[in-house]
Amino acid sequence: MKIKLPDNISSSQDLVNLIIEIKEYARWFSQHAIMKRVNNNKTTNPPMISSATSELIRNLGSKGQISRQDLDDLISNLEKFKNNNPHINITLAAPPSNDTKKSR
Repeated sequence: MKIKLPDNISSSQDLVNLIIEIKEYARWFSQHAIMKRVNNNKTTNPPMISSATSELIRNLGSKGQISRQDLDDLISNLEKFKNNNPHINITLAAPPSNDTKKSR
């Protein structure tokens, strides 16, 4: 599965938030599918998701109907990407406090 992340996903935290939202959507998707089979009259609204998540799910569904397996595969691939992507940690030094200056 080839995934094109939306342009506004620029940090590891953005990716984590994206995965969380897709998991919430997948949970709703499963519940909604069961409710449709059991009771055709009752429907529920999908959870509120960001535009990036909506775009990714829409692109996933561009091949036709999406399934829970498609969502699970997407989550799995995003988690693999999150675990394998390079990280850069930058620590900025702060100026010494007055106590530190006086102790020298």
